Amino acid sequence: MSTTNSLSRRNKTLALIGLVLAILFIPPIFGKVLAMDEVNAYDKRWLVPISAILFTLSIVWFALSGRIKRKLSTSYMVLIILITLEVLTRIGVLIFGSERDMMLLRERYNMTFNNGMGMEGHPFRQYTGKTSFKHFNNYGFPDDDFNVPRPGNVIRIACVGESTTTDGLTKFIGKYLNANRSELKVRYETMCFAHDYYTSAHSLVTFLNTVLEFKPQYLLVHHGLTEAYVRNSLGGQFKSDYSHALKSWERPWIPDAVLIRGSILYRHFRFVTHNKPRWWGLESYLEKPRTKEPYSKFENPSELEPFRRNIESMIAVAQANGIKVILTTLPHTTEWQTPHYHDFAGNVDQCNTIVREIAEKHKDDVLFIDLDSKLTGSNQLFTKIVDVNDKGRQKKTELIGKQILEHSTGMVNEIAQLPLEQCKQDLINASMNAMHDNIDWRKDIERKADEKGVTYNEMLLLDAIHIYNQDSIRFAR
Repeated sequence: MSTTNSLSRRNKTLALIGLVLAILFIPPIFGKVLAMDEVNAYDKRWLVPISAILFTLSIVWFALSGRIKRKLSTSYMVLIILITLEVLTRIGVLIFGSERDMMLLRERYNMTFNNGMGMEGHPFRQYTGKTSFKHFNNYGFPDDDFNVPRPGNVIRIACVGESTTTDGLTKFIGKYLNANRSELKVRYETMCFAHDYYTSAHSLVTFLNTVLEFKPQYLLVHHGLTEAYVRNSLGGQFKSDYSHALKSWERPWIPDAVLIRGSILYRHFRFVTHNKPRWWGLESYLEKPRTKEPYSKFENPSELEPFRRNIESMIAVAQANGIKVILTTLPHTTEWQTPHYHDFAGNVDQCNTIVREIAEKHKDDVLFIDLDSKLTGSNQLFTKIVDVNDKGRQKKTELIGKQILEHSTGMVNEIAQLPLEQCKQDLINASMNAMHDNIDWRKDIERKADEKGVTYNEMLLLDAIHIYNQDSIRFAR
């Protein structure tokens, strides 16, 4: 009899704990108490049934506490213990966890969704950024929104490439050009048409299908790393359109996605035991599984013939459309201990050699900036093999910017003949967009708007006019 009473008390205790857990899993309560981030639609789809099941089980367990068999009671107890551990872990992370811990947990959760990287498939260039995602603009590129019409006072530079183009370089170049321009009426506009994984094939398609619509005066080509992803093929497998290595955008299958999303305990131990699963990263969405030459490190130079052809095709089409191509080599660190240095450095050097050959062949048609010869070996500028820090970006910017300023003198002189009022509004609008897109500047404008009792847009316009007037004084001197 005492054993039965003891089991009944245990069942009632488990039922009460289950009721508390059921309440905690109600979406609004879960969002306030246990969530690492805002509760989304997917979270609600599993929180509601879990809460309902726990609630129902707990009521039944409490009502039938004296009749439930020990084995069944033990199974329910294990379930309650596991859920309680998850809840306590979540509370502990929220109270004691560092910002880095929270960021890692959120990132690992997001990576199980197709939109975790903010990317989606594209019918012609394999993939692009989602326009609804905060990091990408109205054309799916990591930049401010693009406007197709080019005002008469604007000198537009379209930039194609890979991660070394998307890292903020285009913004640096734009700021440098406008800070060092010789004429008030002129505005230089840089536009980033690149993504981290883009090869020269992606950039050629992007140039033909998208960039030409914007009628830029310049096309900056900054490539040299990503061709490595399609190389080292077994004999006879290589295809010049890269279809031997790349596939249509495809979401990888993640067998334990539900557990990773639902449990931060499982999420933590899953990545401790296997830091980078096969489905992790952009490659799993883009690359075909393939066997590579086991000992080859870019020993087949014919694999770079498509790279040469793609660059030369961009030059030919650009020339036919009155666009000046700016070719650059890609600098890199010479610290051989850098992770993956031997996986990529040889390819970068080979691509740089080809770019130099192309530049020499088309020396009357292109501007050439040999960043490799000027920056490679300055290892303090690099954070990875080819990725640079702000000092590295500034060095690149100065080398590229000086060439553009020098070459665009004729365009500047033509723009100088335009009526000032025709250019003034474009310059003011550009300042307004730049300030609005900068979060610190935006907060400052909101603060000043409150102090002066005006609307945000009125304060934004006043600040833009002030900047224009300051520029006018500078050029008048």
